[in-house]
Amino acid sequence: MVQAEPGIRNLLKLDFEPKVSKTIRKNFRQTVNQTLKTQLLPMADKQADKILQQYSHARAYVEETLQKEAEEKISSNRRSLTVVEQKIITYNSAVSSINNYLQALGLYEHLLPVIADTEKMQIPADVFVVDTDVELNVQANGSSLISNHR
Repeated sequence: MVQAEPGIRNLLKLDFEPKVSKTIRKNFRQTVNQTLKTQLLPMADKQADKILQQYSHARAYVEETLQKEAEEKISSNRRSLTVVEQKIITYNSAVSSINNYLQALGLYEHLLPVIADTEKMQIPADVFVVDTDVELNVQANGSSLISNHR
């Protein structure tokens, strides 16, 4: 039997190799294509339908998330505005003290300007305070300048 093994292998090779080759060339591509069409395409269509059915839910979720983010941003902007208003009050207090001292010295031409009353200021609704680290600087000519520094 051990001696016949190479001959059996050769016979099987001669017999089956052409049949397998012919089957692969003729039937394999067709079988794969048929399997894709009958099995995978219907599953892909079902998955696409499931995704499309969830579209409205996903859109509602995104809208809700954006609404929450907008509310948080508005709240943050209001807190930032309060911080800026407090800094303006501090600045105006310091300027008032300096101006009182300058007036006591009779230096009326060197008085520093104050920032307008924050309660009377009209801030448009679409203006947002972005940075809470705001410094108030006084220019050489005495006018005030609000600048952001990080």
